[in-house]
Amino acid sequence: MNMKYTLCTDLDRTLLPNGPQASDEQAIPLLSLLVEQQHLRLIYVSGRNHDLILDAIDQYALPIPEMAITDVGTRIYHINQETLSWHEDSDWQRYLGIAWDINKLDTIKHKLNQHAGLHIQEPEKQSRLKLSYYLDMQYYDIGIEQEIEQLCNDAGIRCNIVKSHDETTDTGLLDILPYNASKYHAIRFLMDKHSISEKEILFSGDSGNDMEVLVSEIPAILVKNAQDSVKLQAQQLANAKQHSQQLYIAEGDFCGLNGNYSSGILEGLAYYHQEFERLVGLYIKDTE
Repeated sequence: MNMKYTLCTDLDRTLLPNGPQASDEQAIPLLSLLVEQQHLRLIYVSGRNHDLILDAIDQYALPIPEMAITDVGTRIYHINQETLSWHEDSDWQRYLGIAWDINKLDTIKHKLNQHAGLHIQEPEKQSRLKLSYYLDMQYYDIGIEQEIEQLCNDAGIRCNIVKSHDETTDTGLLDILPYNASKYHAIRFLMDKHSISEKEILFSGDSGNDMEVLVSEIPAILVKNAQDSVKLQAQQLANAKQHSQQLYIAEGDFCGLNGNYSSGILEGLAYYHQEFERLVGLYIKDTE
């Protein structure tokens, strides 16, 4: 394999087998081997913060990434592979902070705390560039984003509202971010900074807060365990944007793997780049 590809992957219920669907035990070790043998540069892209990503790495024996996009795209870290130290990207912080007024956000926060369907998340899940709420599912599909966006506009704040559903707890999640903050924008920032082309990169995800990347020009993998509603929405939006060729939805039955979580990532890697099919097949054969 001559080219080193970059895999940007969501964690919960994408790389991590922490959903209700069955997982293949060998999938994470196989992915780790691809990283170890220098076939993949790894970037984690998660709603989790720095500490919670470290918890996931420890709990699931994950490979150490070269970079991590955390807090729903509002923070970027570069990881020293020798010392395992994490260094935040100050350029990204400055870029996001240009159009973000935390004092104006306090006014929005006061009003949203009175909303019957919103419950503010724990202090450790908040940051200077992210205001996060739990969203009652009865309010999930009634256009609450437009309501919040109007409040932000009235306060003179340009925002990006990201909504998703945690199916393991049947809980809605809603994040209010600077308008130029998202997983997609953070990935494009790193692509520009490290001269990574669209031919060299893949993204994998499973839920609503991955949607912007899943339906973009960046080649993407939607793992099999994603909810049917997410798959349908992703297909429709990708078609509308004429990006259907850049979206692969894992089906399972690839090298005996079921397509859920990391197995879906491996399947998607092989779909876009056939050399991964040979590598995964060899690795599985060696473990039998």
